[in-house]
Parts: sequence; structure tokens; C-alpha cells
Amino acid sequence: MQAQSPPYIPAKRMSEYQDYEFQTADRRLKEKEMQELRSYSTLAGGEPELWTQVEELVAAKLPKSYDLAVQHLVDLRDLAVRKGEEADFSGRLAALREAHSRKPSFIGRLHDHGLGS
Repeated sequence: MQAQSPPYIPAKRMSEYQDYEFQTADRRLKEKEMQELRSYSTLAGGEPELWTQVEELVAAKLPKSYDLAVQHLVDLRDLAVRKGEEADFSGRLAALREAHSRKPSFIGRLHDHGLGS
């Protein structure tokens, strides 16, 4: 009697980020691509802490703090796009804009970096 093999169970769908990693494994990455990939790997999982830092930086009401907060937001947006979580990011960004709508310097920086409404 022949042993039956277990039924085929399809693997769960890879995230866009995992799919990108898989596709790039077959070719040599450019230095900029490697840095970008390392950056996303470093950020992944640390989003809650980064959002907290953004809030603290904006609350400081200093131009350099605004600049750093916006850079963190750009990183969070890029990571959200990679993970397919743009809607979550957009919602949090809208709430942040609303909470700090009376800070024109901060709002201006958001617009300058493509994070406007």
C-alpha cells in the first residue's frame, strides 16, 4: 500500500516587503538600494516608538525638531507603503495634522515633503 502525501496547503501570501526582498535576492543590489533595504529593516517593528518621537518633537515647537519629526514621518510613510499600510499611516498623519494645525511652520514642512492633506 502506498503512503498518501499530506494535502497541499498554499503558503500565506508574502507581504510586499518580503516579495521585494525575494525578487532582489536574484540580482546584485546597488549601494543605494542596500541602504534603503537596511533602513526599512531597522525601522520595521519600531513604528510605535517612532510615532511617539514625532509627537514629542512636534510638541517641542523648535524648527530643528520639526525637521526631524518630518524626516521620521517620511520614513514612516515609506515603510507603510512597503508594508501596504498606507491607510493606517494616512489616518495617523491626518490626526497629527489636525492636532497641530495651529503650527504653520510644522504644517508647511509637511507640505514641502509631500505629507500635506
